[in-house]
Amino acid sequence: MDATEITTEDDYTNAEEPPSMDGLPVIGSLPAMLDSPFEFSERLPDSRGVVRVRLAPIDLPMMPSELYYVDHPEAIRRVLVDDHASYRKPDLAKRAFADLAPNGLFVAEGDQWRRIRDVVQPAFGARNVQRYADAMVTETVRRVDEWDDGEPLAIADEARTITSAILGRALFSSDFTAIADSLRSVVDAMGAKLDVPASAVPTWVPTRTNRRFKRDVREFERVAADLVRKRRQVAADERPNDLLSALIVATEDRTLSPAELRDQLFVFLFAGHETTSLALTFACFHLAANPERCERLYAEVDALDGDPSIGALDEVPTSEHIAKEALRLYPPSVEVAREPTEDVELRGYRVPKSAGMILPVYSVHRDERWWDDPESFRPERWEREDVPSHEYAYFPFGGGPRACIGNRFATLGLRLVLATIARRYRFGLAPDRSADLDLRITPTLAPAEPIELIARER
Repeated sequence: MDATEITTEDDYTNAEEPPSMDGLPVIGSLPAMLDSPFEFSERLPDSRGVVRVRLAPIDLPMMPSELYYVDHPEAIRRVLVDDHASYRKPDLAKRAFADLAPNGLFVAEGDQWRRIRDVVQPAFGARNVQRYADAMVTETVRRVDEWDDGEPLAIADEARTITSAILGRALFSSDFTAIADSLRSVVDAMGAKLDVPASAVPTWVPTRTNRRFKRDVREFERVAADLVRKRRQVAADERPNDLLSALIVATEDRTLSPAELRDQLFVFLFAGHETTSLALTFACFHLAANPERCERLYAEVDALDGDPSIGALDEVPTSEHIAKEALRLYPPSVEVAREPTEDVELRGYRVPKSAGMILPVYSVHRDERWWDDPESFRPERWEREDVPSHEYAYFPFGGGPRACIGNRFATLGLRLVLATIARRYRFGLAPDRSADLDLRITPTLAPAEPIELIARER
């Protein structure tokens, strides 16, 4: 069947049941998934791209009884792009954000999603994103100029400092160190709450994890409200032309409710700060762990007349290759979740209405069916176009209408920050630091242990 054709009832009826991975009696494949979440999809039985995985005898509050793994790029494109109207964000994802940002763009659907997207879209258009370039370079220079030659750096902390400063200047026209610190606490608390078995406990139960989560959410709400209050005190014709002003105007004309404004603040602070800082952390780690793979970056930035700029990025193509390779190996979101709103056929297999579906970004990015030497950091693969012909073998920002709205912002920031750092420093691994990384989900993909790098002046 052609990828652009719409599934019909006959297609579904005539399709096959997908192969299944049933696992142990009663508890199915849940122990295997929890034991090795990153390798789990590699154990799935061979199929044309869809496998049913049994997890529990019945649906649980934060765990469905079964999931359908969709790991073929053609099927992924079908779900995210061609037939996107036949799928929605699953209720499980909405429940996970119910206590944090229930009206956020990430989980909103239908008219609400379109209304919110129309408000925020201009801030992330190509012209506006290019306006942020100077702030990206300026804030990076400000931070790295504080480094000392040979100084050990906790690179994740440095990446957070740089990206929070960029986000503050570009999207909120302010320094929001306090809200960045509060956001970090909420993300840590959210990671603990989403862990098993804590995720199965309702938020109203006064466990230690839930009490911490509620406390940190209240603090985030306080500092976010203060950010909004200060901006409202500025006359409308004197407000900066940024995302925060657009959100406030939308509440003043009642396009958005106050609750929707508050939830978008969390979504964009989380997506813009946490995910970008992690991508930068992983990229810097590989500058240290694979110096020979990154040598061209230093030659390119040395040839520039001054610091990188939006107009000079074509002269620094390796910054894009390194950014893409870091996002391939370490996509901030390890999976995309969907559920069909009707019975569907995918790759000749039946998937019933409302079934939980997982599009495993992490494992598809490392699948030897699509990638040569998939576990290795090889930025040159992008230079040589040694990449899959399947577009959706690489989808760190999702795809289709629900693709990450900030993908241009994140990619531009990664390129400019990497190039700016490379003008001044080379990274080396700390003496006891292995070139291998252990990972964890927090809920984004993160290093399991702090990464310490040595920054040496060039």
